[in-house]
Amino acid sequence: MEAFTSLLPLGFVEPQRFETILRQDDLPDIDPWWWLFEYHESVLWWAQTIKEQYPSRPPLVPFAKHGATDDVFCFDGADGSGNPRVFIVHTFASPGYENRGYWDNFDVFMEAAEEEHAEWLREEAEEEGPDE
Repeated sequence: MEAFTSLLPLGFVEPQRFETILRQDDLPDIDPWWWLFEYHESVLWWAQTIKEQYPSRPPLVPFAKHGATDDVFCFDGADGSGNPRVFIVHTFASPGYENRGYWDNFDVFMEAAEEEHAEWLREEAEEEGPDE
């Protein structure tokens, strides 16, 4: 958690729901996505990578990643409202092509994460079949 909070731009206010998640012992399962702040080196590496790859973008605060792609989910670090947008940044794309869209706020992101997780679980169950 300290690695994450050390990355926060001056004036950035994290969403209350996200702050609550940060403090939980058992994090919500969002497979196939995963929380970057679970791994100190990972959150620092992705923050630096995004900053280097897209220096002209406003500050971004990475907090989660898709496990099967180079998509990283980032807060709008320039937002001090406590309800920032969540951007989807497709890392390693050429500048200008990294933007994969956004969610209006963290609550909408979590709805999408829960839907994606449920779909992922269904697919995993189908792959295993009834005999396993």
